[in-house]
Amino acid sequence: AISLAAITLLTRRRWLLSVTYVVAIVGFALGAFAWFHVDPLGALTGAH
Repeated sequence: AISLAAITLLTRRRWLLSVTYVVAIVGFALGAFAWFHVDPLGALTGAH
């Protein structure tokens, strides 16, 4: 993640910046699911 951010800052490409934001948001979402002990895939499939 650190290398992705560094490459993004050095190249200054807009699409790469967007990809970096998406990766960060997904990481925060996964962290929130882990914090609250929620299994989003299990909830979607009805697993207990």
